[in-house]
Amino acid sequence: MNIFTIIYGILAIMILAMFHELGHFFAAKLSGIGVEELSIGFGPTIYQKEAGGTVYKIGALPILGYAKIKGMEGNFDAPDGYFKKGLWSRFFTIFSGPLMNFIIAILMFTFVFSFFGNPFLQTTTLSSFMKDSPAISAGFKIGDKVIEIDGEKITKWDDITEAIRSSEGKTLNVIVERDEFNKLSNMLSNPSTSDNFTIILNSDNPYMTVNGLKQEIDPGRGTKPVIKNNITLAPIRAIVEALGGSIDWNDTEKMVAVTLKDTTLRLWINKPQAQVDAPLLILKWIDESNHKIIPEIINDRTMVPVRFIAENLGCNIGWNGQVSLNVTPEKDKISGNWMIGAYSANVKESFFMSFWEGIKWTGNLLYRMFILIPMLFTKQGLGSLVGPIGIVAMTSQAASGGFANFVWFMAFISIALGFTNLLPLPALDGSWIVLVIWEAITRKPVPPKKQASFQGIGFVVILGLMVLVSLRDIMRLIGK
Repeated sequence: MNIFTIIYGILAIMILAMFHELGHFFAAKLSGIGVEELSIGFGPTIYQKEAGGTVYKIGALPILGYAKIKGMEGNFDAPDGYFKKGLWSRFFTIFSGPLMNFIIAILMFTFVFSFFGNPFLQTTTLSSFMKDSPAISAGFKIGDKVIEIDGEKITKWDDITEAIRSSEGKTLNVIVERDEFNKLSNMLSNPSTSDNFTIILNSDNPYMTVNGLKQEIDPGRGTKPVIKNNITLAPIRAIVEALGGSIDWNDTEKMVAVTLKDTTLRLWINKPQAQVDAPLLILKWIDESNHKIIPEIINDRTMVPVRFIAENLGCNIGWNGQVSLNVTPEKDKISGNWMIGAYSANVKESFFMSFWEGIKWTGNLLYRMFILIPMLFTKQGLGSLVGPIGIVAMTSQAASGGFANFVWFMAFISIALGFTNLLPLPALDGSWIVLVIWEAITRKPVPPKKQASFQGIGFVVILGLMVLVSLRDIMRLIGK
């Protein structure tokens, strides 16, 4: 962790808490219930402004926040107070806080699924790493595909996590496939002779070999092949000329034409489709499975997808890159699990499918949290509790693994925040909901003053518990 990831963690908790309170705030306004204060953070007020009968505040301690609903803690007879409204209005006002957390989680999951991939469809390819993680120290790279750990074949992401968790800190030997050595070969023949060309490219290397002879890919410029979206892009002129072809650039159309024997390919910068003239003129996707793959200009050089060029010019193309790495897992200070700090590349979904998966994932996590409630009353369950400091530490740790992991973890925390508030414990939203349901069933409301006293005592107890858990979080973080 560093100061920036800690700041990300604090901001994440503040934002999620604020959305929770905004749920209460908007529901109360819609129900005609007054809101006396809406605060981001606790402690001494560093800024405040009154508008529409509500005082908006920013507290000095940027953790959590609150919406002070009129008539819940006093002034019970106010016409627009909480207890002067009907059961439905009160239920809606209380339940909307957790509901907002669930909605935010669904939207965050949708964003991650759409742009970074669906964790339901994890692959064994690595997409990102935590800063200063064992994976980085061992030499893993983005795009590595794990195929074996300690002699055991790997077919799914769960195989990887299980091998790491059961390692107990023992060094693991990991075999990965690395899209680093790209081989192209082409047999050019005529009635009198035949020539076999084999070209080897290395990612992030300005040299290639042609039939064993080393030469620059882009003489005098040092341009290197790069891997983007698991596709190799390379400056293509020297490669095509080595195969016996020709290449032309049309600056007006920003188009490159590649010709080899009777085949001509035309590719446009930033366009995902190309023309193939061999001998019929057809339009093809550069990558059928990913329409975001396009030729690009990098460092004033036209970079095109190597596989598309090779396959459409009649070349054979293959990958040769198994790498053996040794990595020693470390125990996470917060969760206690063994980890190497690597994250899976996931399969991307459409927006609507991502939204549906977001709903399913949120529902699945809520169900898992519900069935684990009895564990809270065991030694193991109490030992797994974390407070605001622990949550900030875990969130900042997720931030070090990249933006997608940060947003994903925020969604998880948002669900946990909403679920925790629904527990029927004093001072939490769940206890207020229980009181509303009790009144609906018995038609005998608990006197407002008793409700307020009951919630006040609960608040003190929970605040004390939060302090104790936070102290334990600090001890965990300093390794004691």
